[in-house]
Amino acid sequence: DRNAPLGKVVAVGPKVDGVEPGDYVLIEALQWTFGSEFEGQKIWRTVDTKILAVTNDLASTITAI
Repeated sequence: DRNAPLGKVVAVGPKVDGVEPGDYVLIEALQWTFGSEFEGQKIWRTVDTKILAVTNDLASTITAI
């Protein structure tokens, strides 16, 4: 989906498996909250069931089309 955003994980809840801070996630389109300011950084929240893909090595995952 061209509208699915890629984000860097900064925190996860205690019941979330397979995602850790520092990972990059691809999220289903429009499945995140409005942005909030936290410690000078804009952040968004989602739930783990809306994550389409997870990687901890973004550079080796991206390929040009």
